[in-house]
Amino acid sequence: MGQSNNYDGKFGFALKNPSFSDRMLQIKVIKGPQLEKLKANFMDNIVKWFLGFYSRDQRVLPTEPKEQVLRTEEIHVNSAILASKSHFFHKLFSNGMQETDPRNNVTIKIDASEAVAFMELLHYMYEGKVSSSAEGSFVTLMDVMRLSDKFQVVSCNDYFIQLIKRTMTPESANVLVTGDILPLVEAAKEFLVTRYKDVMKFEKELYNLTLPAIEVIFSMEELQVPSEDLVYNMVVKWARKKYPLPQERRAVLGSCITRLVHFPCLSPGKLKDILARDDLDPDLANCVVKEALFFKAESSKEILDRRSIKRDYTSCIYYFDLSLDRCKRLKVNEFLYSGRFYLGNQSFCLSIYHFSTALGVYLEPKDSLLKEITVNYTFSAMKKPEMDFMKNNTTEHKFTSLSKWGYRNLFNMPWESFVAEDNSYFIDEMLHLKVEATIVE
Repeated sequence: MGQSNNYDGKFGFALKNPSFSDRMLQIKVIKGPQLEKLKANFMDNIVKWFLGFYSRDQRVLPTEPKEQVLRTEEIHVNSAILASKSHFFHKLFSNGMQETDPRNNVTIKIDASEAVAFMELLHYMYEGKVSSSAEGSFVTLMDVMRLSDKFQVVSCNDYFIQLIKRTMTPESANVLVTGDILPLVEAAKEFLVTRYKDVMKFEKELYNLTLPAIEVIFSMEELQVPSEDLVYNMVVKWARKKYPLPQERRAVLGSCITRLVHFPCLSPGKLKDILARDDLDPDLANCVVKEALFFKAESSKEILDRRSIKRDYTSCIYYFDLSLDRCKRLKVNEFLYSGRFYLGNQSFCLSIYHFSTALGVYLEPKDSLLKEITVNYTFSAMKKPEMDFMKNNTTEHKFTSLSKWGYRNLFNMPWESFVAEDNSYFIDEMLHLKVEATIVE
């Protein structure tokens, strides 16, 4: 019985191989305005491609006068393989080229900036996939995707969508969430929600995101954030970085901030601060502050709007930074509090104590408890050289009153060692604490 070779529809072995080729593809690499024109309408072209709005005549490669040919490359190709994958090549090979060109050549023109993407597209048509280096490059994938529209390679839709979804990064999600390709928009939203649920962990990344990405993140109810004040601060800080002109900033914030911030849950100090600053339009600022104050004065039974409801977290992660200088200035038996954070509609805080012999850290309710609440919590602190949070033991406690619970000596070291310059828990003279807390039902 003869040996059978099964290539599963993959013909990578045939690319550039004269033995398996019947045509010579002549590629003229030109320098011209084609690329800029195509990129200007890139997302629109891709959407129309998905929806089938283009006719074939609209997709034919343009020829432009006075174009400069930088170089000419020749590649052995199999016309049957290319024609089966691409309507463009099917039309090209069916156009009488064999009789008009004694060398059996076919010629196409591409912009110099398209050369890498075109070779990847050829690779896909032969192999059913792009190269491993292209798989990890969002820019290359989008360039190949654009060219697949230009050369009418309609079979690659699902492949590129799945590949881009699988290799999603903050940068690619930030771009895709602004587009109109629904599968990629939904995948980008899912990525953003998952990555930024603990918003404090990647706060610096937030300020590089687009408005649609910011709206996705801060509109989710599962957002883990210590207090609503912090939500407002981050949204406004993002707007200040993106829109330095006050008039433009107020317009953008006015279009989105009432959907992102639960104003009645802001502290009185933050409401006062809103009126004192010019980030919001004065009429809008007066409106949201007045609404928040009315809510605080009314019964909770009057809650009608999602903006009036505290984020009812069953778990949260809270970060608190403390400078070495501030620790050194803490007197014996003196203590300080962190900001508020919410867990199950109950406000908590961290309390930091300077005992005579050590540093104590406690979790405690900030206000009177509405009901008993059992909390599973873990303290951790960032440490050198790992530059990662090192966890303490996980503890479970039922809070029944305004009592605190935690550790009298969190780091198991005397006070003198804790405030020493070489303490590995201080990074650039800053102590980074974290508490992870979950309500136990």
